[in-house]
Amino acid sequence: MMSDAPQATTLFVTYGRPQDLPVGRMPLLLQAVLAYWRERAADRRAPVWRDVDPFSDLPEIAPSIVLWQMAGDEHDYVCMRAGAAVCEIAGRDLHGVTLGEMCWDNVQAVRQEFDGVAETLLAHYVERSIGGGRQKGRSYSRLLLPVSDDGRSASVLWGTLVLL
Repeated sequence: MMSDAPQATTLFVTYGRPQDLPVGRMPLLLQAVLAYWRERAADRRAPVWRDVDPFSDLPEIAPSIVLWQMAGDEHDYVCMRAGAAVCEIAGRDLHGVTLGEMCWDNVQAVRQEFDGVAETLLAHYVERSIGGGRQKGRSYSRLLLPVSDDGRSASVLWGTLVLL
């Protein structure tokens, strides 16, 4: 049985080294996040967790940040912390919520994006319509970046979300 509910649509997507991303296409807020992340990464593929504190260092951006951690063997991600704007878009507090619980109709695609960042330490930028929830019919831009414990593998994924 087909649903009449709107489905999320990916409008633009790219993976890459941060210096290769289409920065001019990104909202200014995401450009600022990327610049901070690159500065903290220095010559490493990803910044080390002890070197970043996005909620304290970027207070003007903090409402749009969400931090994700791998959820054991379940091949899912759990929200460690989310800013107020992200929770408002989701329509609820996201602390402890898994990616699978949060995504309405495109969880497999989003999980693949998260896995890609975690496995490759590449940045991911997407523009997508929202297919469900309180903001359905709107679009957003999301920048997803890896953060590491050891400089070699991702321990946390840092997402920043901006409604368009």
